[in-house]
Amino acid sequence: MATDLVEIALERFTDWGRFEALAADILRADGYPEIKVLGGVHDEGQDARVERFFGPTAGRLQVAFQFSLQNDVGRKVRKTITRLREAGVAFQKLVIVTTATITADLQRKLVVEARAAEGVDLDVYERRTIANRLGDPYLFSRYFPDIGKQVAELREQTEAAAAPDREREQLKVCSALLLSDDAKHTRAALVDSAVLSLLTMRPQTGAEIGAVARREFGAEILQEGQIYASLGRLVSRSLADQANSSFLLSTAAVRRIEGAGAAADAMSRAIEMELVATVEEALGETLAEVQRARLEENGRGVLAEFFRTNGLEIAKTFALGEGTLVYADATARCVEVARRGVPAHLGELLLTAVGGALASPTPEQADYFARCSRAYVALQLLNCDPSLREFQVTRFRTKTFVLDTDFVLHALIGELPLSTPYRNLHRDLKTLGGRVVVPEAVVREVVTHLDIAPRTFDYFGGGFNGLTAELATARIWNALVRGYWHATVERGHLATREGFFRYRENYFHAVVPEVFVVEALREALPGADIVTTGSLCAGGWSEEDESRLSGVLDKISKTSPKGPDRTEEQRREIANVDARLFLSLQAQNREARGSGGVLGKAAYIVTSSGRFIRAALDIGEKWAFSARPQVLATLVSLVTPRAISDKEYVALFENPLLQRAIDDSWPQLKVMLAAGLDLRGRSLPRLRADVELRLHEQITRLEEADNEAECVEEPRADQAEGRADGEHLRLLQEARRYGYRTAGLLEDLLDRRTENADEITRLARENEELRARVKRFGRKHERWLRRLSRKP
Repeated sequence: MATDLVEIALERFTDWGRFEALAADILRADGYPEIKVLGGVHDEGQDARVERFFGPTAGRLQVAFQFSLQNDVGRKVRKTITRLREAGVAFQKLVIVTTATITADLQRKLVVEARAAEGVDLDVYERRTIANRLGDPYLFSRYFPDIGKQVAELREQTEAAAAPDREREQLKVCSALLLSDDAKHTRAALVDSAVLSLLTMRPQTGAEIGAVARREFGAEILQEGQIYASLGRLVSRSLADQANSSFLLSTAAVRRIEGAGAAADAMSRAIEMELVATVEEALGETLAEVQRARLEENGRGVLAEFFRTNGLEIAKTFALGEGTLVYADATARCVEVARRGVPAHLGELLLTAVGGALASPTPEQADYFARCSRAYVALQLLNCDPSLREFQVTRFRTKTFVLDTDFVLHALIGELPLSTPYRNLHRDLKTLGGRVVVPEAVVREVVTHLDIAPRTFDYFGGGFNGLTAELATARIWNALVRGYWHATVERGHLATREGFFRYRENYFHAVVPEVFVVEALREALPGADIVTTGSLCAGGWSEEDESRLSGVLDKISKTSPKGPDRTEEQRREIANVDARLFLSLQAQNREARGSGGVLGKAAYIVTSSGRFIRAALDIGEKWAFSARPQVLATLVSLVTPRAISDKEYVALFENPLLQRAIDDSWPQLKVMLAAGLDLRGRSLPRLRADVELRLHEQITRLEEADNEAECVEEPRADQAEGRADGEHLRLLQEARRYGYRTAGLLEDLLDRRTENADEITRLARENEELRARVKRFGRKHERWLRRLSRKP
């Protein structure tokens, strides 16, 4: 049976009695031939039952079944188990059958929770399992004999709506045509999607469709010849029907569009449930039903705002020709949506859960996030330039892409998650005929970045080994240091300062650093031209313009996260380089007289930084010459087969929600890391809940005691240090109550201290190896070890 019909049928399934019968039929074929449907209303909490005997000594297995058309499966499982217990029903296994989509990760959590808390084996038959069984035409036609009538009603219902949701309708078309497994990666496919999104069940001529396009999209973006050519292709694919000189949406198109929309809606609900489950897990409690429902609704809104921003960047930059800090602007809207109708701390935990999921998605989340992003980008292309008059394969040969320092560093350092997608994007741009350029000034900045990397490594000290992936992404600003984290900590190895310097030798040569980096770049980015900034453009600006812009960029550099690692001279040099690059691109595009279409300029700087946009806003100019790697990767995927995985694509996202959540919690998390606690294995929402709700008081007391110990002088110094050491120990012990591990050596010391004070004293006094190891945890821990070595 066609997948789209199955999705439509399940999305519109409301007949509980028919669903009960369908569920029982599926279960009988799946190993429960003796299932007994109870029928009627079941106060005991079960809809069917199986009892199996395994012989005189093995006892019997009693299985309870629950069938549900509800989306909140987690709550349904808990309520069912509670009702069965209260009714005195004996059972060892519970089988839930639901039309909701449940992610694999959430299913695992529910199974573990049911086993750990209730001693019950849980099995979940969710939407995709049911859809697979309904692939049997006999079974499908038996339970959905009127599916043809339902399909016919779908578009009529949309037509009858007073104000159809145009964005939603276009997103469904994008999912059905541009993001399907058999999608054609051509410009024509985008035009066809635009035209299909304007077709209705009412016949329209090509001229009428063009008029709707002008009215709906607000621009003359499709010529009549393009529209008729597209209609011809749609008719040949049975997606449009022709009646004389008019065209209308075909039944096959309705099926395909609505089926794609139903599948997307089901996965959206699954992701929202998963996010709320993450919030509940962080809190350690089950939320009230009304709060849970509100959080799921808010989660949907936050994701929509975030992915709408992906598309807005396309529209702002290319259609309006103005750079914009869309992600910074969107964060405030996401915060407002997340907090609607719930306590502020729940809204914040929801935002943190979204940021964490975007940073470290499961395979299902990555697939969903990638589809959402591409759909919203495609939506904006439908609205601002579906003909892609400039963004064509042949036009790539006339375009220059200048790589900035961050792009080059991430492509160069192979252990970074972005390395592969950046290298693949470079390869695609070269394959399409574009010129890829690395200015010599960028090479020098890369060398500086590698040279000063030890400062960042030393900032974390022993806490480096306790960082989670999200914390490493958001707080390790130096790309080389972050690469070392992925090369060691993520793979379960111990990071050391000596090991870091050995690792750096793969990318940095103290004697001939620039030559070494250039050779490495030729391997990582084959075919990239390494040129002087001046060669990009002959000039065309005054020294006064350059000096003014350099001052603005220097001010921006001082407030950047990387600013503290650099000297004033280094920051000034970077600002001078960026100013010349800014003015060169501006002049080059002015001379080339590019159009305002998508990638319609002659030259772009490929960067994820907003510093050029900020500088342009500061001096009152427009800047439309930046292209984020994510945007380029999305655009390229629309005209060529995708070369990067969904997980790699999601890694390209700007993630202000993650950055905001970690910035809010970092002062407390840094104290925990400095105290020798290992934060790995904790989700970001759990970390935030712990530092704000569980460990806040102890963290504050340790900070105060440490500050006092730093400032006080003899004869009170020893007393102050003693108080600091006591607070340190109390934080470690309190954190261990919540399941935290302390970094290797401290774990040993704590365990031995509780067992044998004399033994720990001997170890601290006599074992120089341990003394050397403890230095990695910083001066406070060395002081603590020294105090332990004193006689009791």
